[in-house]
Order: sequence, then C-alpha cells, then structure tokens
Amino acid sequence: MHQTIKKIFRLSLAICIFVITAALVITCLIKAQDILNSNELYESRKVVHFDTDADHQYILMSNNQKPDQSALIVLKDHGYVMKLSCEHYLKTVCTDQYNLFSTRYIRKATIQSIGNYLYFQNIQWIDIQNN
Repeated sequence: MHQTIKKIFRLSLAICIFVITAALVITCLIKAQDILNSNELYESRKVVHFDTDADHQYILMSNNQKPDQSALIVLKDHGYVMKLSCEHYLKTVCTDQYNLFSTRYIRKATIQSIGNYLYFQNIQWIDIQNN
C-alpha cells in the first residue's frame, strides 16, 4: 500500500514536471518564431497620420492607472479612434498631470501599427490648460 502511494505521487510529480517543461518549450518556440518574423512585420507596418483641421479635432487622453494603462486618441464629440498602450510612454504621454484629462489637443500625430501593436512615431499637441 505504501509503495503504491509512493508510485502515484512520483508519477503525478513527473507528469507535472513534463507539462511545465512542454509549456516552456512551446513558449520558447513561439517567441523564436516571433523574433524571426519581426523583420517581415516591420516591413509591412502601417503608418497612420492624424492632422487636426476644421472638420476633425483630435484630443490626446491618457490613463496611467492599472489595469488599463493606455493613451487614447479621441475624435472630439465622436469617441476614441485609437488606443495605445502606455507601457513605453509613462514618463512622457501618460503622466499624472494629464491623467484622464482632455486638455491636450493634437496638432499632428503619426502612429505606427506593427503587427498587433501600436506606437507613437511622432506627436505634437497643444495643452489648453496651460495656454
């Protein structure tokens, strides 16, 4: 009886180790594939330009509080157009000073879409709170 319990415990432990190892190997293979395909994704990136004019007024809003840390480009009176992660912009775009305020009017913005990710390439705004 004691030997049977020991064998079942060892078998369960071996299965757990095997499953964890298999998950790590699969993760490594997928990440390696992402790295190998990164040049293709970069070459096929899309660039989106936002220019404020009389018909379209864009506002930059940000939320640096978890769980939804994001910067939003909002078309005034219509809702958001694009949502970017604040992961790379916590010290520039997603600061506490502008958290959840709609005081930054975008002059020009250029956004790169690479795969499923969006990045600011260039952005210029006017802060109507300080002007």
